Formats: sequence, C-alpha cells, structure tokens
Amino acid sequence: MPPRKKAKTANAPAAVTTASQDAGPSTGAKPARTGAVRRNIRGRRGGLKDMPNMPLDILMEIFAVMHPKDLMNLARSSKSFRALLLSTSARPLWKASMEGVEGLPKCPPYLSEPAFVNLLFFPNCHACLKPNVQSVIFEFSARYCPSCKRTRTQSIHEVSRFMQDVRSITGPGKLQIWFNRIYLSGGTASVHKPEIDDFRARFITLDLKGKKALVAESVERVEHVTQALREFNVWKDSQKGKRSAELDEVRARRVESIKDRLRQMGWEDELDRMTSGQLMSLSYQKFASKAEQLTARGWEKIQEEVFAYMERVKAKRLEYERRAVLHERFKTFVQAYNVYRPPTTKRDEESSYGPQIVDFACMAEFKDILDAPEGDDLSILNNADEMRAKFEAANIQWRQDRKDELADVIRKSLTVPDGVDDPLTLATALFHCLYCGRKDLAYPNVVAHVCTRTYATPKEPYIQAVQAFWSPGRSQSLWTSRSLRFSTEGVAIFRPILQACGLDPDRATHQDAANCEARLVRKGGPAFKLYYDNFDQDGEYDPQEVYDCIRALARTVARPCVTPPVWARITAKERVAVDKVEKELMLKIDLINQTKFTYGCQYCDFAASVRNLEDHLEMQHDIEVDEDDITSHAYIHPDARPETLSLHLPTVFLKRYKKGGKVKADYQVELPTPDLDLFGHAHMSPWDLLFGMMEDDLFWGSDDDEFYY
Repeated sequence: MPPRKKAKTANAPAAVTTASQDAGPSTGAKPARTGAVRRNIRGRRGGLKDMPNMPLDILMEIFAVMHPKDLMNLARSSKSFRALLLSTSARPLWKASMEGVEGLPKCPPYLSEPAFVNLLFFPNCHACLKPNVQSVIFEFSARYCPSCKRTRTQSIHEVSRFMQDVRSITGPGKLQIWFNRIYLSGGTASVHKPEIDDFRARFITLDLKGKKALVAESVERVEHVTQALREFNVWKDSQKGKRSAELDEVRARRVESIKDRLRQMGWEDELDRMTSGQLMSLSYQKFASKAEQLTARGWEKIQEEVFAYMERVKAKRLEYERRAVLHERFKTFVQAYNVYRPPTTKRDEESSYGPQIVDFACMAEFKDILDAPEGDDLSILNNADEMRAKFEAANIQWRQDRKDELADVIRKSLTVPDGVDDPLTLATALFHCLYCGRKDLAYPNVVAHVCTRTYATPKEPYIQAVQAFWSPGRSQSLWTSRSLRFSTEGVAIFRPILQACGLDPDRATHQDAANCEARLVRKGGPAFKLYYDNFDQDGEYDPQEVYDCIRALARTVARPCVTPPVWARITAKERVAVDKVEKELMLKIDLINQTKFTYGCQYCDFAASVRNLEDHLEMQHDIEVDEDDITSHAYIHPDARPETLSLHLPTVFLKRYKKGGKVKADYQVELPTPDLDLFGHAHMSPWDLLFGMMEDDLFWGSDDDEFYY
C-alpha cells in the first residue's frame, strides 16, 4: 500500500513571507500570497451565517414568502440550514411556503414536503444526478434519465411469477391494484423496480397476516398516487400554459423592438405597407421568434438577417405590383390576339402544332412590349395590322425554333447519314417522354404531345406573371422539351422492324414506314394467341397477329419483353387475305374504340380523354354533349392520332390451318385490355387467357369466308 501523502505546512511559505518582509521594499518585489486563492463572489460572504439563530417567528415570516424551490436551495447551502429546514419541526415552514404558490397541488401523504418540492422543481435524475431531466414520472415519484429509466423499470411479464405468489395469498387481483405502472414506447406496461424489490424483500419475511397487511398498504398507496396524479397533471398543464403565455409575451416585445429599430433605420414605409399576414410571418422568423429580450448586442447579431428579410418582402411587394401592371397589359394583348385569331375560330389538328397565346406572350418580340418600363408607349398593342403581322411572323418563328430544338436532340444521339438535311424525317428519330413513358413519339406529333405543356413553376418573374394570368389553375404551361429525350429503347425496337419490312434502318423516313405495305408476324415475345379457340369447322389452325410497320413498333413498345421478338414477313397469298380484311375494317369505322383517343377542344387549348372533355365542355363552355357527339365540339388530337392501321382498330389475325396449307384472315372485336404489372409492363393475365375471351362480346367479325392456298 503506497504511503499516505503528507499535507503541506505553512512554515515554508511563512519563511518566504518573513524573508520578503525583512528585505524591505527596496527590491520592488511583491509579497508572496499565502493560502488558497479567494474567488470573487457577489455579495457579502457569511451574511446568512447567523440566520439559523434568529427567532423562529421571524424565520417563519421570511420562509412564508419564499418559493419552495428557494427554500430547498437554502436547505442545501449549509449544514445548519439543512438541520433546521429538514427537521420534522420545520414542516409548517414548508407548508406555508407551498401554500404561497398559486395552484400548487398539496403534498401527497406518501411523500415529505422537501421530497415533493425536489420532485417538482429540480430537474436532476434521481439515480445518477444527471441534469436537465424535464420528465417527471409521478407514478414512481422520480425523475430518470433515459438510461436510468431503462434499468429502473421492469416489464410486468418479468414479475408475473412473483405476482402469482401474491395472488395465492390475497386471492384474485390485478397488477395495477398493487403497484403503479407506466407505459413505455410500444405500449409495454412497466413497474418501478426499486418498489418491487422493496415489496418482495418485505413480503418474504412476513407471515400470512403481515403479507395481507403489506398488500393493503400497497393498494392504499396506489390510490393516493392516482389521486395525486390527477392534481399534478392539472397543475402541470396550468404551468405549461402560464409559461407559454410568458414566452409569447417576451416574443411579442421582441418583435415590437425589432419593428422600432427598423423604423429608426428607414423601413417605416415598408412596415406600413405590410399586411397582417406578412407581419405575422415576420414574427415567425428565427430572429424574431426567440423568447429573449432584444438587447443592443443582440440587435447587432441579427440586423443583417432582418435587413435581408425586409429586402425580400420589398422585392415580393414590387413583384406583385409589377404583376398587376402586367395583367392590365395582358388584357390589351388578348384583345390584339383575338383580332389575329377571332374567338369564334375553332381549333383543329393544325393548331395543335403551333404556339398558344402564352407562348406568344413570352416570345422576345412581344415580351419587350409587354414588359416595358412604366411610361413607355404601348400604342402598338392597339394597332391591329401591325400586331397581326407580328403574330404571323412569330408563329412561323416559333415552329422553326421547336423544330431546330428537337433536331438538336436527335443530332446529339443519332448518327445522321450523309445527304439527310432534316434528321427529324428519319424513322429512327424517336423521342422518349420521361413523364408518361412513351417511347415512340415522332415529329411533328411530338410538338403536340400533352406532356410538353405540363405545369412547372418558373423562376423568372415575368413568366410567373404570364402563367398566373393564363393558367391560374396551374393546368398547363409554356411549351418545353424538358421531358423529352432521344428514345434509345424505341430505336432498338424499331430497327429490326424496318429491316424486316425491307427498309434501310439508317435512311428510312417516317413517311416510308407509314406507307410501307409489308405485313409482319412476330415469332418471339408475348405474341397474342387464342388458347381457347384454335380450331373451327374448317380444321385446326395457328392464329398469328398481323402488324404493319407502325403498328409493330407501337405494340412492342406497349408490351415490352426480355427476349426481343423475331419478325417475319407474311407470304404473298397471306397478304391477299390480309388486304381484303383490312379494307373491310376501314369501311367499318364504327368498330374503332374512340374512347381511347385524346381529343382537343375546338374552343380552347384543352386536350383530354372523352370523359374528361365532356366535363370540360360543360364546366368551361356550358356545352352538354354525349360521347357519341363529341366530334362536333372536339377533334382527334395529334398526340393520339392513328397512323395507317391504328392500335384502336380491331386486330387482324392470320389463321394458318395445319392441314391443306390453307390460310384465312380475320379480326376479333373488343379484344381484352392487357393488365399492367408492378413495372408498368402490359401482359395477359391467366384469367384473361382462360376465361376473359370466352365472353359473348368477343367474336370473329370478318365477312370474308374465302380461303387462300
């Protein structure tokens, strides 16, 4: 065991001090300090040392006006105060002090007054003394930090065996009757481990009569805790409300101080212009919402942030004032546009490829007029001839700009062969829309694609004003190509189709693909087959779906597969049978499923399905129309216009009979719509394959009974 350390004596310092004093002041050396260094403490030291000896009636008068928290701090300041205030004779002092606190609940009978005050007002963990523990577990008469709370609570399931021993003596009962419990996260009921341990230690040492008395004592304590808990919760809620009101008052004074300083700095006019909502928003800012009094030093720290906020408020106000001016000009602009394009003019397919009025308003030649500074001459807006000429020129320029923009997308991703001036004419010049997922968009229909006008909040204030005026409901926006990309997947699908049709994939144009007379069948992929009906009175056959060039692309894109299909051209005799059925289909236009088309409103730029267009016509134009009469007020939008043999026409099948080499073409009406899996891929469900096509509305519809050999 190491030797004990020896305490330093004062002899050596005293000798040094004596030597220094003997040396006199001639050396100029300062005398050495003796003993411990004294701290600078506010007030007079030892001023309350004689207080415990004061007469009791005087102490009662003093303690009666003290807050219980101050009384507890005083008891902890010295041994004499501790002996005075924590003795049983001091209980009236505590009661008088607690009665002076408004709304404070009475001390429960199972706690002493000092313990009750310590529980309510001192945020220290009762196990490890960790500070700032704000949560009071009143059921356990304790405050615990998270770690101590885990170690000092116990699940009721862990004490179930002991509780069976208690029940064997006291009879049937419930756990909450004997012990208080709380619910931790997850809803688990837990009890106080020290309380359980103390109860168990006493329980096992008692006889039967003593055990029953112990249980009765525990039940009584639970009742007292339950009653005190109600009073505590009422007081706690009132304290929270009172504290919240105090903090709100401090924040309100802080906001008023900020306003006063802003007025002194020249922001009085802006403050007077702010609405009640803006003033409330000011009070919610981080620099204003602190529950602290604003001092001169505090203002220096936040003034830059306050000025920046006021600058934003001013800029927003000027923007709205400017928007009001612009909206008045937009009204005049609409009048000029109505002269160029009268409201009675019905829209058609061609108008879908051109600019809308919002596009005109954002073009440079019109923006310079509409966004001119106040006081500039705007008489040109009332000049019908000059504005008509500007609209005509802007229309041509807008179409050319869109073409150039889309052509640049193709040139960056596709090698354009020599001699091809316009890459958009190539059959492989396809676009992919990131919004709707289509991969077969081609020019010029891609210009009319509805996703190119999906609303997006612009950053430029002028464009914000334009869209707020013409699209207040945020339904449509300026034309933009932000969702369009080069369709790599679509081109990979289309190249073997073009090759199977006898076209050069590198040089074939969209016109070549549309006019191609080749017909194909697919040998791989999810080809459509009739599982329930592959024979008729003429024998067993193998049905194959027939595609033209455009239909093959659309079908494959709509129903992608892991293994690319292999395409093959039908024979000459099969082509004769298919041609006959295709001509028959073109005459039976009523078989087209027109509900799947996208229609454009003839009275505005709205485009949607039949059902949505019916609602639009009724709500916006006060026109009630049936689905059969929709074409009287709408046109088939280019975004869904069928090419050659549309997807919305009944599918043509080729019946290849297994005996005799016979072939026959036919079509089936009302094919079932494929389901979509989780990845958006279309496929035929087993229910459709086994039962869906056995419905009465699925039938072979061709009138051609001739066979081809």
